[in-house]
Amino acid sequence: MKKLVLAFAALLAVTPAFANQDAAVKLSLWDNMSVSAPDNPNHVTGFELAFGSRANTFRGFQWAFIQSEVRDEFIGLSLAGIRTKMGDMSGVQVGMISETDKMRGLQLGLHSVAHSDTMGVQTGLVTQVEGNYMGLQLGGLSEVEGDFFGAQLSFSSRLNNFTGVQFGGLSTTNGNFLGLQWALSAETTGNFTGVQFAGVTVSQGYFTGLQLGWLNTVESDFAGAQLGLYSELNAGGLGLQFGAANVSTSYIKGAQVGFFNEAQRIEGFQLGLFNYAESIYGLQVGLVNMAKNGWFPVMVLVNGRF
Repeated sequence: MKKLVLAFAALLAVTPAFANQDAAVKLSLWDNMSVSAPDNPNHVTGFELAFGSRANTFRGFQWAFIQSEVRDEFIGLSLAGIRTKMGDMSGVQVGMISETDKMRGLQLGLHSVAHSDTMGVQTGLVTQVEGNYMGLQLGGLSEVEGDFFGAQLSFSSRLNNFTGVQFGGLSTTNGNFLGLQWALSAETTGNFTGVQFAGVTVSQGYFTGLQLGWLNTVESDFAGAQLGLYSELNAGGLGLQFGAANVSTSYIKGAQVGFFNEAQRIEGFQLGLFNYAESIYGLQVGLVNMAKNGWFPVMVLVNGRF
């Protein structure tokens, strides 16, 4: 230890010769209470050990027992016991609270937040991106305010536009979704294109693809397949409804297969124990078949109209 102190003291003695260079070594007690060699504590290229640290730019390895802050550019690895805050960060940031204006790399913390566009991996109990995000996000509670391209694993998430793969518990997408979604409960207020697996699925916009869940609802136009205990289409549908109960409150072109099938208007096929249609152009096969414009208003086994 004595030799280390003497070596650092010798380095400080020659500091004036390197006054315009970035500090290679820095020791910080708190904020600007620090010594560095060369004497340029606001710009570091090298190593820092600190209780609490503050600098303008940093390139290298930073280890702070309590907190660290780099106002502008950070490139490297930052470890902090409680809080680490960066401007434009490229590298790895680890702390109980990890905060950055813009990030490219890895952010790890109990609460991880990026205030602008982000690229890389973000993890934490609470993860938050206030701009666009490209990469992988792992969190308990997750939110991305901009467009998301990549993959997300989260217990509860709130997104804007999303393109990629999502696994979660409670998922809300306030924009469009393109890709694969697997959740306990999933709601999309924009258009959905892809595959949606959930206990309860709700799509407010146009839906194109496969919707699989216990309770499925599409409020706008639909093209694809719904599979579940209960499936409901509240606008035009093209494709298949398959489940215990299938309801189309508007019209469907395709097939309904289940114990109970109901359609305001259907062009295609109904197969079930009980089939009902206000208007049909096609065939009903089941124990009881009802169609106001069918061959018969009520008929067993087969009914329909062509």
